[in-house]
Amino acid sequence: MCRDYRHSVAYQRLLGELFLYKFGTKTKPNDELFALEKEKECDPWFEYMKQIQQYPKEDLGSLKGSFLLDWTQRAEIAVYFANDGRQDESEGAVWVADADAMGAVLHQDLTVGEILLRFEEALRADKAMGIPLIFCPRKQIACDRTKNQDAVYVAQMDLRCDLEEIWKQLEKERGTKETIVLKLVLPKRTKDECARWLETEGICEKLVYPDKEV
Repeated sequence: MCRDYRHSVAYQRLLGELFLYKFGTKTKPNDELFALEKEKECDPWFEYMKQIQQYPKEDLGSLKGSFLLDWTQRAEIAVYFANDGRQDESEGAVWVADADAMGAVLHQDLTVGEILLRFEEALRADKAMGIPLIFCPRKQIACDRTKNQDAVYVAQMDLRCDLEEIWKQLEKERGTKETIVLKLVLPKRTKDECARWLETEGICEKLVYPDKEV
C-alpha cells in the first residue's frame, strides 16, 4: 500500500470505522458477560475480545480479530510459537517488548469499554490514536489456555501500523537509549534443536492448548 495513504487520516478513518462497526454495531459481548460485569466486576469487552483471540474459530463474520494481541510473559512459550509449524529452512522470530520502557501503558483497572469510547472520540476528531496499551485486568474469567500461556494483551490503538513500527517510532521520538522492542531470530536449520529444548522445558502442545480437541 502507498506509504502516504497508509499514514493518512483517511486510512485511519476507514480502519477505525470498520473496527467500530464490528465491535458495537455488528457484534458485542453476550448477556452472560454483561451479567458477570455486575456480579464479579469482569470487563465484558475484554473477555469478549480475549475469547476470540484465544479461540479464533469462534470469531464469526468476515472481519476477523480484534485490537487486542496476546503476548506471553514466558520466553519458552514465545519460542514454542516461533517454532511451531516452521520449515527447517525457514527462520523463526521471537519478539521482545519492554513494558517499563513504554511508559504508563499497563492498565489493570481501565476497561476496554472505556478505551473503545476514547478510540471513537479520537477517530471522530481525527486525532492521533495513541500508543499501544497493555491490559492485564485484576479480575478475569478463568481460562487454562490463557493461564498456561501466561498471556497479557496489547491493544493496538493505531490500526494503520504494526506494533514494531509504532514502538520503533516511539524510541526515535524519545531520543533515549532505551529499547522498547527487539527481534530475536531463530536461525535456519534450528527447528529440531528448538523442539528438543522445549521438550526439556516441558513445553508441548498439550500444555499450550490444554483444552484443544484432538
